[in-house]
Amino acid sequence: MKKLFTLLIVLTLSTYLVKAQAPTDSPTAPTALAADVISIYSDAYTDIATNYNPGWGQSGAVDTAFNPGDGNNVLHYSNFNYQGTDVTTTDISAMENLHIDIWVSANVRTVKVTPIATAGAPTEFLVTVPVVAGAWNSVDIPLTDFTGLTLGSIFQMKFDGQFQTDGVTADTAVRSSIYLDNIYFYKAPTASLGDVENSFSIYPNPFENKIHVSGATVVNQVQVFDLTGKQVHISAPNAAKFSLDTSALKGGVYLLSLGSENGKETMKLVK
Repeated sequence: MKKLFTLLIVLTLSTYLVKAQAPTDSPTAPTALAADVISIYSDAYTDIATNYNPGWGQSGAVDTAFNPGDGNNVLHYSNFNYQGTDVTTTDISAMENLHIDIWVSANVRTVKVTPIATAGAPTEFLVTVPVVAGAWNSVDIPLTDFTGLTLGSIFQMKFDGQFQTDGVTADTAVRSSIYLDNIYFYKAPTASLGDVENSFSIYPNPFENKIHVSGATVVNQVQVFDLTGKQVHISAPNAAKFSLDTSALKGGVYLLSLGSENGKETMKLVK
């Protein structure tokens, strides 16, 4: 019996360690307005990336549609030492921060990131991404941290894990896998949460079993998030006037995101 109990503990621990090598959920969904974002990788925005796996001599592979188990795609770098992404040459100088959601296993020591410019000196400047292993980390890096980088003409991104824990000492060993989502540059919002009410009539609020939306702009996508960032509703009304069935939602505070040709607008709703 003692041997059996010990075996069960070992098997349970082994299972936990295997699971800990990859995320089993997705990070919190972003709520920044599309007009304030330049996206590299995110289901929430239109991305400017053209190639997520250019041939830079890196050790690993790229999966752009890894499903952690909840149906949301994330970016998976396997056998990671460093990895690049080609993007449409873009001026990001109006942006203020780089956002990254990142998950790493315990054997990943240091991860750094940099946009890469077409010209200037330097053309890249690696900044350490602070991470805690085994969980999603939501990281925002001021673009001023990329010292001396010319932001008017960015054509690539790079993640680099070729460092010891101190972030300085070189170490080219492969570090297993890292997982990424919602990689985008952003600036302070040009519209507040309440500005959607200037474009659309949304009632009632507080709501019960239905929300009615009416405006002059056709809404292509509707998303509702709870305050943890979990998406609890998505639909494509393709209309300027429509109703949402909210009877399945529990009482609480939600964010309603309306996507149209003018970008995304978001407001708070209460049930």
